[in-house]
This record gives sequence, C-alpha cells and structure tokens, in this order.
Amino acid sequence: MRDDALAPLVLFDGVVDMDRDIPAGDVELISAIAQLGVDEDLHPALQSVLLEAAETIHSGGSILTRANTFPDETRTDLPLSEEARRFYRNGPTFLRRYFSFGWANFLERAWVFLIPLAALLIPLVQMAPPVYRWRIRRKIYVWYNDLHELERRGFDAADDAIRQQVLTDIQSLQHEVGQVEVPVSYNDELYHLRSHINFVEALIARQASKA
Repeated sequence: MRDDALAPLVLFDGVVDMDRDIPAGDVELISAIAQLGVDEDLHPALQSVLLEAAETIHSGGSILTRANTFPDETRTDLPLSEEARRFYRNGPTFLRRYFSFGWANFLERAWVFLIPLAALLIPLVQMAPPVYRWRIRRKIYVWYNDLHELERRGFDAADDAIRQQVLTDIQSLQHEVGQVEVPVSYNDELYHLRSHINFVEALIARQASKA
C-alpha cells in the first residue's frame, strides 16, 4: 500500500564522499515529504515572505533532492491559503520583485486608499479649469465695480481737488491692472477693461476742465 506522505529515494554510489566511496553502492531510502505549514491567521504578507525564503533556500536542490522541488503545492495534504495559491500561480508580486518587504507591503495595501482617492481627484481635476476661469473673471468684475465707483465719484465731485484725487485713483487702478498676468485667452477681456479705464479717465478729466 502506497503512502502519499512517503517517497522512494536513492542515495547514489559515492555521493557523500567520492574519495572514500561512501556509500559503496546505491542505497534505496524512504523519505518523508516535507510540508510548510503556518497558522491560518498568519498575515498574507508574511506567508508570501516565508514562501519566497523557502524557495530561495531550497530551490538549488541537494544530494537528496532535485532542484526546484520544494516548496511544492501538489505534494501536501494541508489546505492551501489564498496567498499560497496566488504565490504558486504567479510567483512574488510585482512590487516584491523590485522593493523591500516593508515598502512592497505598504504599496500593496495603499491601493485600498488610492482607488477612492483617485475617484475623488478625477472630478476635482475636471473642476479646476472652470474654477480658474471663474477666479480670473471675478477679479476683472471686481475691477469693473471699482471703475464704476470711481466714475460715480468723479461726476459727483463737488470741487476740482476731489476730481484730481479720483483721477489719481483711476491711474492707480490702471497700473494695478497692467501689472497682472493672465493667460492669453483672457487678454481680450483685460484689454477691454484697460480701454474702459482710459475712457472713464478721459471723461473725468473733461469734467474737471469744465469746472
């Protein structure tokens, strides 16, 4: 009757010591199949590390075993964990091939957070251009409000001194607008604003000359 946990093994002539011819002839042995078992609660990342270590240490073979025969998923009567199945199917993960255990484990677990983060970033990125356009136009509208207020003050001024102060404020506004850099697509609106500032300045100046 054959026991799956046992396997025949031949210790070949002279394999232990060729000079002294040990053993003097082939010796038939019976070997027990080695199995690598862990507690079912062991973290999957540690299971992967143990399998990698076992493969690295034992993959070269020995005088008793052929190379690449341990660990072996087919020669065990223990249930395989999901991590062990994945390891035997695909080998070490992509990150474990290029990063240390700590970094690879961190990056593999980080995907859980990166996916919802990416889901949040996509609409934020899509919103960025409209928000930027709104900020530029809002600044231009604020300047138009300031210009309208200066125009009202200039026409309502009771004396020339007040009008001269208004003209000074208009020139300051023109300078402020001229110092602002905006994307090329907004140059049209900016130059319209500057021409309107010049127009209001000319109106107030004529009003001052009539006084």
